[in-house]
Amino acid sequence: MEALDAIRGIVDAVKLGVEKQADNYHSPSRSELEDLAKELHSVGDIKHKKDDYNKRLDALASDFLPKLSDEDRGRFMGAIFDGDKGATGSWLQGDRLDKLVADGRISADDRRTVLSSLASGYNNGHVDKDVTWDFLKMGGVDGEIVDKNPAGSRAGADYQNENNSGEVFDRLLAGLDDGKGGVNQEFSKFIEKFSIDQINDGAPGNDKDANSRGDYLAC
Repeated sequence: MEALDAIRGIVDAVKLGVEKQADNYHSPSRSELEDLAKELHSVGDIKHKKDDYNKRLDALASDFLPKLSDEDRGRFMGAIFDGDKGATGSWLQGDRLDKLVADGRISADDRRTVLSSLASGYNNGHVDKDVTWDFLKMGGVDGEIVDKNPAGSRAGADYQNENNSGEVFDRLLAGLDDGKGGVNQEFSKFIEKFSIDQINDGAPGNDKDANSRGDYLAC
């Protein structure tokens, strides 16, 4: 009986701590989120050398995002992309996120947090469709097998498969998984909205029409 009372006491203490944390939470202003994005960008910053992009993405997933509410995580993603126009070409990338999980640097829950935050940002108008397209690496879903060596090269042909549709599909499935055996409703809403927006707004590039965009999404 004493043991049971002790367990109940621990549970009550945890609940009280969570309630206090919720009561004391301060939703950051846009300016504060921009400052936080700058702080994040300093993580992994190496002067006169290539930055440690994995360290920065790790920090986003396991340190910065968990401290924010679900809504503010989406706002923060918007502040990051607005302040770092080259993020999706360097450190904030879906395939890099997947590799961090595969290498044991972050957990599947950490990846889920990033994907859900992106979804929240998109659903609420903080993250635009082009940045989202680049983050998810959608541009490669219609890739083909190509010869990387120039014609006449002594090294011979170097055929590589540039189609990443399987990787993108797995990435979307990871976002849909809520980690509890159910569906992440924020990410489910995101997939629906993102797909409709892509088709309605036209092509992912100036050389593609709406039908081509639909082909991308069908891959």
